[in-house]
Amino acid sequence: MIRGVIIDDEYSARDALRVLLSHYCSIVDVVAEAHDVKSGVQCIKLNKPDIVFLDVKMPDGDGFDLLHQLNDYNFNIIFTTAHSDFAIEAFKHSAIHYLLKPIIPDELIDAVHKAETELENKDMKSKVLELLLRVPAGENRQRLVLTTNNKLDIVNISGIIMCKSYKNYTIFYMEDGKEHMVSKTLKEYDEILTSNGFVRPHRQYMVNINHIKSVEKYDASVIKLTRNLMAPVSSRRKEKLLEILQKI
Repeated sequence: MIRGVIIDDEYSARDALRVLLSHYCSIVDVVAEAHDVKSGVQCIKLNKPDIVFLDVKMPDGDGFDLLHQLNDYNFNIIFTTAHSDFAIEAFKHSAIHYLLKPIIPDELIDAVHKAETELENKDMKSKVLELLLRVPAGENRQRLVLTTNNKLDIVNISGIIMCKSYKNYTIFYMEDGKEHMVSKTLKEYDEILTSNGFVRPHRQYMVNINHIKSVEKYDASVIKLTRNLMAPVSSRRKEKLLEILQKI
C-alpha cells in the first residue's frame, strides 16, 4: 500500500478525493488529512507519507508556503487546484504532478500511477527546489499565466498596468502596449494582485500602484496611469484609495 495524506482547506474537497481514491486507486491508503498550511506541515512530519495530495490555496497560505517550511521531501506530490493560473507553468517546468478540480477519475489514476513509479526516485528534492525557485514564498508572485483562447501568455505582474472587468472576462492592459482578454472574472485575480501592489478603485477595475501617474486629491474620480490609461474611482472607495496612496 501507498501511504497518502490529503491537505485541503475544504472538507468537501477532501471527502471527494478520498472517495475517488477508494474507488479508483485502492492502492493509496489515506492515513491522515489536514486543512491548512500549519496542520499540513505537522501532518507530513508525523505520518511520513509516500504521496501528498496538496491544495494550492488555503486560508493561511498555499501549498508552496507549506513546501518552503519543510526540509526533507521523501514523498511525491500531486497538487490539486481549482485555478488554472500561474502555478500550472511552474508545475510543468519542475515535473510536479497536478490535478485540476473537479478531479476527473482518469486523470487521478494517471497521476497516481506516475507518482507510484517515481517513489523510488531519489530526485524529488531537486524537483521541489526547482518548483520553489519558480514560485517564491508568500504571495509575492512574480509572473502570471493568462489563458487566452488559443495560448498561454506568461506575463510579469509588474508589467500589468491595470485590469478591467468585462462581463465574465478580464482584460489585462500591459506596459508594452499589449492587451490580453482572459475568460475569468476579475474577482479570481483579486487576492494575488492585491498582494502584489494592486488596488481596486472600482468594482470593475484593478490598478498597479507603480503605474499610477496622478489622482486629483479633492475630486479623485479618475486615476491617470501610464500609457495614458485611466480608471474610474467609485465614491465609496475614494477615501480608502487616497489613504493607500499617501502611504507610498
